[in-house]
Amino acid sequence: MIGEKGNIMKYNARRAATVLAALTMAVGAFAAPAQAAPANGKTPAPTGSASLDGLGDCPSGYACLWVLNDFTGRRWQGQNANSTLPSFIDNDSWSSFNHGVNCTVHFWEGPGYTGVALNEGIGSRRADLRQNSRPGGGNWADVISSMNWC
Repeated sequence: MIGEKGNIMKYNARRAATVLAALTMAVGAFAAPAQAAPANGKTPAPTGSASLDGLGDCPSGYACLWVLNDFTGRRWQGQNANSTLPSFIDNDSWSSFNHGVNCTVHFWEGPGYTGVALNEGIGSRRADLRQNSRPGGGNWADVISSMNWC
């Protein structure tokens, strides 16, 4: 009788292992495929993940840039004219916000307010600069190098 119970236990263990293997394969079929990292090494925030949450971090009277879309990642804030931006944000921004109180902010392609400007009125925000076209081609992500007001 003990031999019969042992065989039944082995049968049940094999059956459980087979079911577990089938479930593992089924779940794996629905897993998201791996994506290659972007050439610039940044991983975008999931669209809408933080949306307006990061805007609250930008103080009134400042213009802000974030290194990722949807106002996420490291933030820079500027209140005065900035002919150059700090290295961590220079040519490395994906979202912007004019939280100024007086006038339009101009985000420039080049240092010293050169090149083409992205003009943002008071309260204007762009959650994904990769979606905003620049005159002459390309988009506004990773190209802003200086900023001034009015």
